[in-house]
Order: sequence, then structure tokens, then C-alpha cells
Amino acid sequence: MIVFASEDTRLLTLICKPKQSIGIRKKLPYIPRVKDQDINKVALIAVVLMIVIVVIIQWENITSLVKSPESLNPVKNQTNHITPIQTNNSIHDSKLIWPTDSRPYHVRIANGEKLSMQFCGTCHVRPKPDVLTKVNWSETLPWMSYWVGITPPEKGLENSTGFERVMASGIFPPKPMMPIRDWKDIVDYYIQTAPKELPPNNRPSVSLKLDLFEPINPKKKFSATVITVRVNQQEGGLWVMHEASNTLHRLDAEYQWTNKPRKFASPASTFIRSKDGILATLMGTFNRSFA
Repeated sequence: MIVFASEDTRLLTLICKPKQSIGIRKKLPYIPRVKDQDINKVALIAVVLMIVIVVIIQWENITSLVKSPESLNPVKNQTNHITPIQTNNSIHDSKLIWPTDSRPYHVRIANGEKLSMQFCGTCHVRPKPDVLTKVNWSETLPWMSYWVGITPPEKGLENSTGFERVMASGIFPPKPMMPIRDWKDIVDYYIQTAPKELPPNNRPSVSLKLDLFEPINPKKKFSATVITVRVNQQEGGLWVMHEASNTLHRLDAEYQWTNKPRKFASPASTFIRSKDGILATLMGTFNRSFA
């Protein structure tokens, strides 16, 4: 199409017909432009629907958290390490996954106290929650899960050689002594009712006087990471187990270091000299925080 101006300033149009047919374009449906307001409305509706779906799926967990007066507040220990204080649907140890539990807080704590009276006095005197802090209980109870069969005792072993004899001796229960929900109630009872800090001890201080002994200061042999000191009843002197190197050293009757330390696979707690050499009970991996 060619457009030009004539002398009388009117626009004249000259239509040029092509020499050959170029086809007819198909008519396409008209799609109106979507407004930004409409897009925002659709996005808002999608977000609301997503929130509703999440609330429906997690409704039991939400209601249990609202009912419980204890929240998941972390407790700081002296090294500024954050140790979570566990409540409903929480995990004390990465090996344990707690089941969903919608019971009220007071019901779980009361059941935990009742179960502690039943199980926690079987192997030792039943401790009260106030003998340790919340942080101490959160570090101790995961270890106790091995002794009630909740965590398999072979978990975490660096060397399982001979462990079948330990299991055959009946030291560890062959199966869990209680459902995991009951163990969770015991854990929550001790951690949630324990104090954040222990009260000051009013007992008299321990006297450091050695009126009946003569102090001996042997030459320094190694660093201070000593895990075991035992009296050598057969030869006199002391057995000294160095934890960092798994090495057994001996002080003779004159309290001089001998020149033949013994290397073990792990730290040991008891030593007996026999005709075959030194017999020792190995302790395996030892966590200092559990001392």
C-alpha cells in the first residue's frame, strides 16, 4: 500500500495488487492481555491454598505445641554450645526418630515419672531430675537408650570384634524394654523438670592436706589425658593408662617410669600381669563428656 499527498493536501491511497497469490492467513482467536492485578490475585489464592494444606497435614503437631507450656527453647551450656531441650516431636539423638504424639504436656510428663519409677531403678538407684541440669540430662539420656534396648548396642562401634560375646552375656537387652513412646516420656520428664542450673552445694569443702601421705611428683611423661590409674598389686607401683595414645605406662615401686610402655587397641580399665603377659579389659571409644 502506497500513500502520498496530492495537491489539495488530501490523502490518496493507491492499492497495489501482487502479481501472484501469497496465500490467505488463517484467522487466530483474540486473546486479551492479562492484567497484573489478575496475576496477583491468582498468586494470592495459590499461597492461601498452600497454607491451608500444610495446616491440615500438620494439625496434630501444631495443636500439641500450642497445648505444651514448654517450647523448644535452647539451653546454653558453659561452652556456649547450644543444646536443644527436647519436647514433643523432637530428636535427642540422630539415631532416634520420635513418633507423632498429640497428648497434652502434663499427661506425658506424669507418664514419664511413672515409667521412671518402674524402669530407672532396675540397674541402679533411681535418680531424681534435679540431680542434673537440663543440659546434662540431654547428654546422658541418649547413652541410656542403649541399656534399655531403644538404640541397638552395636551402633557406633568402631570395632565389633568379639561383641557377640558381650551380647551373649545378657548385659544389653536383646529387644527394647519399652515402646519408644514410653522412652520419650521418660526423656521428656527428666529434661523438662530438671533445673537449668544446680543450686550451690552447702557441704564443707574437701581438705587438701596430705598428713598421712608423702606427695611424689614423677617426671612428666606425657600430656594430662590420663584415663586410668591402678595400683600394681603384684609388683608395686602404678599402672597409668594414657588415653590419647592408648598406651599403658608403669611406675615401678620407686615410682620411676619404666622403658617398656604397652600399646593397646583402646583405653583399658584393669590390668593383671600373667605368665602370658599383661591382661587388660579394653573400654573401647570413650567420650569425655560422659565421664
